[in-house]
Amino acid sequence: MSCRCYTTTATLPPIHPPPSTHLHLPRRSLLLLSTTTAATTLTFPSLSTASPPPPKQPDTTVTDRIFMDFSICPSYFQNRTLGSDLASCPDSEPVGRIVLGLYGNLVPITVSNFKSMCTGGSGYYKGTLVQKIFPGQFFMAGHQGRRDKGEVKPPVGLVRNSETVDPKAFQLGHSKGGILSLCLSENDDDDDIKLDPDYHNVEFMITTGPGPCPDLDGRNIVFGCRCYTTTATLPPIPPPPSTHLHLPRRSLLLLSTTTTLTFPSLSTASPPPPKQPDTTVTDRIFMDFSICPSYFQNRTLGSDLASCPDSEPVGRIVLGLYGNLVPITVSNFKSMCTGGSGLYKGTLVQKIFPGQFFMAGRQGRRDKGEVKPPVGLVRNSETVDPKAFQLGHSKGGILSLCLSENDDDDDIKLDPDYHNVEFMITTGPGPCPDLDGRNIVFGSVLEGMDVVASISSIPTFKPGERIRQYNDLAEFFGDGRAKSARAIWDRPQKTLYISNCGELKVTKPTLSPSLP
Repeated sequence: MSCRCYTTTATLPPIHPPPSTHLHLPRRSLLLLSTTTAATTLTFPSLSTASPPPPKQPDTTVTDRIFMDFSICPSYFQNRTLGSDLASCPDSEPVGRIVLGLYGNLVPITVSNFKSMCTGGSGYYKGTLVQKIFPGQFFMAGHQGRRDKGEVKPPVGLVRNSETVDPKAFQLGHSKGGILSLCLSENDDDDDIKLDPDYHNVEFMITTGPGPCPDLDGRNIVFGCRCYTTTATLPPIPPPPSTHLHLPRRSLLLLSTTTTLTFPSLSTASPPPPKQPDTTVTDRIFMDFSICPSYFQNRTLGSDLASCPDSEPVGRIVLGLYGNLVPITVSNFKSMCTGGSGLYKGTLVQKIFPGQFFMAGRQGRRDKGEVKPPVGLVRNSETVDPKAFQLGHSKGGILSLCLSENDDDDDIKLDPDYHNVEFMITTGPGPCPDLDGRNIVFGSVLEGMDVVASISSIPTFKPGERIRQYNDLAEFFGDGRAKSARAIWDRPQKTLYISNCGELKVTKPTLSPSLP
């Protein structure tokens, strides 16, 4: 049999063998060598220990800037007709302008489509509603549907967005307020619109802060932020002067056993401490609390708790307000305590959570002990300002505006002139960290913590475990009565109400923030 050679021309030139290193020794000498040279140590070239280069950071250079003006149209849903457009609202109330910087190098398709929605023709986003707001988290806009309902008309001519399935597009997170992202996990366009072959997702959200929203990370495409500069990247930091020691190997080994190496120390100057929130007490408000035993037995249409005939006083609480920190919230609270006969006066404390807090100021019917919806208050822009959420509910006696815990009825909240005036006071003895970053702290109790403790000890309506299970099941099946049933949970078993309230004038214009 003959062997097959592949080619006669493609063979490599012969490799010359290295110089011979064989030791030609007789067997006896070899055995002797194996016993006399066992202490010899073989050395090999060391492997490279250089660390791999750091991963490349996402390119957050701001390539484009887009502005959005937001306004309120009080009369839109009362007077709108078929074909009406929010952009032509006759009594528009400006809220303000947001300038957004877009990351065109990172996600060019998403940015291009968003720009087209803002600038194409008259602007597809122009004249459409902000459809959802989650206080302390984010708000959403760009829901597609009927234009005369304030929704976005389904766009045409946009680029098919392949970035929605590209892992590189999901590198950035929702780490703070002001992050702009394309809604994927939170998208709520109707299914019949999504099933259109020409469907383009243009719904977006902007985080409101003050903290991050990690639940949105990796599920929605971050493509911009609220910023005013043309670039969001920092200039490169120049390297420090070289401190390498050029020593021969022997000197370095000797040095390691006889001396201690010293290197130029890095700067240890600590950065300036962050500015502390201004908790100077600028105003003092008193609230008198009482119990009306006969109110729900004898009340008539139009009756008022403030005129309860057999009132039993509980005590007075004096509240110090932080007017320098959150002036709008403080101003509205003062108006509710001092305006006319006082809008809080004669209204119920609607819920008590022993060891945590109690709530008052729920809006509704006056003859049911609820607050009459106020008029003439200032629109509270502090509810979306991260600076307003700096203080926490660290102890008993903290006064805050209810945002996450607000339980006003939806038909009241949907009123264009709605103002949130529901408040809570923590009862202690410990903190309530679950309320932090979600409700605005704007004051504290200066006098009357014993009254707060008395209120906290009032028994409340508590459903049994079986009732809770039935309620959860009813809510799961969409029974609206489940929510109505829960409305009486945690209500005090006694008719506790604010019998009087007003402002206390003091000689000094401000009080020390170190007061208890």
